[in-house]
Amino acid sequence: MFNWLKNRAETRQKANNLYSLAANHARQPEFYQSFQVPDSITGRYEMLCIHVFLLLERLRISKTEDDISQVLTEILVKELERAYRDSGFRDLSIPKNIKRLIAGFYERASVYKSGLYAEDQTELCEAVNRYVFASTTSVDNRATTLALYIRKAHQNLAALPSEAIETANFSFISPELVLQQR
Repeated sequence: MFNWLKNRAETRQKANNLYSLAANHARQPEFYQSFQVPDSITGRYEMLCIHVFLLLERLRISKTEDDISQVLTEILVKELERAYRDSGFRDLSIPKNIKRLIAGFYERASVYKSGLYAEDQTELCEAVNRYVFASTTSVDNRATTLALYIRKAHQNLAALPSEAIETANFSFISPELVLQQR
């Protein structure tokens, strides 16, 4: 029984480390300055969704980290709820709003995954345009650049050994590097 508790604690710590890595990277100023992601609560939520999605997708690829994926998702829910409460909301609609945010995350993850594996970049660019830039008009350079970042970050994570992912002993690709490669 104690081994199970120890394993659960280790899994939670690994997921916490991954979440911290994703949240910290999502706050990189380059996303809000150079990529022109709106520097707002919504823009930060979108960048967090992208980075958690990238981690979950990488964990899915390795097929050995289901527990970490589950706990990472639980941490996302708890952190969104904490942030929502810290924003001053104290009413009974919080659970409903958190459910909406999590449903939005799963919707985005599904669409990003589909776009990520599509042969051309159009689907991913359209998803970024719709979610991050809240635009249904034609895809612009901002969405194309951020979609390129997502693809490069995914490739970078896929090339890392599972142990590096599991221990959060890696860094996401630099947004500046993607801007230089454009």
